[in-house]
Amino acid sequence: MQEIHFEVTVKNGVIKIPERYSRLNDKRVVVDIFNKDITVEEKRDRVKNVKEFLRKCSGILENTRISSDISVKEIREMRLNEKYGL
Repeated sequence: MQEIHFEVTVKNGVIKIPERYSRLNDKRVVVDIFNKDITVEEKRDRVKNVKEFLRKCSGILENTRISSDISVKEIREMRLNEKYGL
């Protein structure tokens, strides 16, 4: 396996391979794409999705009458105390 790095502009959905890598023509390759030009809207969408995910997960303890700022360790201690009277 060989790893090659070069920058190129995708035009009409086509990635043009530099001439020095012409031996790769008609070969199966794996392409990783790193886009440095992420728009502000894309960043906002990602932040919104993460916040929504975290909000849904935080609802796991919603109906337990337990404060949302309590730690997992404290919850574990409470549950053990309830179950075993420790």
